[in-house]
Amino acid sequence: MRSLLEMDGTDMFWDKRPPLPGPFPVAWIKPYGTGRTFFSSPSHNAQSFEDPRLLQFMLDGIQYALGDLECDDD
Repeated sequence: MRSLLEMDGTDMFWDKRPPLPGPFPVAWIKPYGTGRTFFSSPSHNAQSFEDPRLLQFMLDGIQYALGDLECDDD
């Protein structure tokens, strides 16, 4: 698995719970059998999907999973 985006454990909670050890991958790629996997969970905010950078990130991940984009996935 190759982590693409990570979240620090201090960002996990907005209440008074202690921070968790981190970092935690929130987006990653991984070869799977003869195919490829792309996972992403960077935002749940609708406005985020108006950002061209996030849209390009998602497109790149989809193209990786389809085999159209070569990259280091170890």
